[in-house]
Amino acid sequence: MALLKFMELSNHSIKSNIWKVRSRAWKQWKTQHGITKNSFKRYKHSSSRCLNVPHHSPSLRGYICPQTRFDVSVVK
Repeated sequence: MALLKFMELSNHSIKSNIWKVRSRAWKQWKTQHGITKNSFKRYKHSSSRCLNVPHHSPSLRGYICPQTRFDVSVVK
């Protein structure tokens, strides 16, 4: 019974102290930046993308696994 009471108080505390404050801040930021429900849903379609950029290249992220690195100059 004590565990259920603790869970109820924790849930209420999280909802009122964290979630509602965060929700209000998000709504205020969204209004200030002119974001509407429709513009939020259509962001993927309306944003400009550069199609020439490779997205899955490990060398762009700065890491090359030393075990799988293949040096072409060594093999003939």
